[in-house]
Amino acid sequence: MRKIFISDIHGCLDAFQRLLKQIDYNSANDHLILCGDYVDRGPSSKQVIDYIIDLKNRGGKLVCLKGNHDDWMHHSLMNRPGDMDRSMWLDQGGKETLLSYFEAEEIENEGVEMICRKLADQFPEHVTFMENLQYYYADDDHIAVHAGFPPELKKFWEADPDHFLWMREPFLSTKAKAGEDRRIIFGHTPTPNLQEKAAPWFSPDDDKIGIDGGAAFGFQLNALLYENGTYSYEAVEV
Repeated sequence: MRKIFISDIHGCLDAFQRLLKQIDYNSANDHLILCGDYVDRGPSSKQVIDYIIDLKNRGGKLVCLKGNHDDWMHHSLMNRPGDMDRSMWLDQGGKETLLSYFEAEEIENEGVEMICRKLADQFPEHVTFMENLQYYYADDDHIAVHAGFPPELKKFWEADPDHFLWMREPFLSTKAKAGEDRRIIFGHTPTPNLQEKAAPWFSPDDDKIGIDGGAAFGFQLNALLYENGTYSYEAVEV
């Protein structure tokens, strides 16, 4: 069984579908691990969530992790006191997400707060999807997270949830104690920020692989493939 890791789809449904077709994804034979950030910035956040829910309903091995943008959207819809600022979410891709659910005129007429309530009421399966996203995935060969966790933690699962969603440093530049013989697969930080290309980034310590190809910024969507102890990758341009 192949293990396929994809992260930071960011509303790029067309690229996601083309990538799955390119790698000949088969839910009966492949284990698909999605590392978060399904929404924001791209044009089709609603459609991405619909598509992933449909994939889940078809069966097969599919793991969906939570990204910071997914968490941000969920908080913005629920509008709980003390939650992350909704206006910042809108500036960081939330506007595009709302436009994938409703027409611009409707959003303008009803206002963002009412539209967020309307979205939560009309699409409860999307709220449930975001509520049920996992913070990490682990098997004998890998630990997968959206962003990172404190590298000094051997019991990585004890990290603060915000670390799994947001962390960059010192995770990126420090060898993680939790890895041992397992590699840590993560998204969140676009690989063009870590090297001079959008391909998956292999850390100098050989303990981490970054797979966010910067699809949200016009680069590419990566699929990291693991089979029989060997890594390869496929990518599509956005």
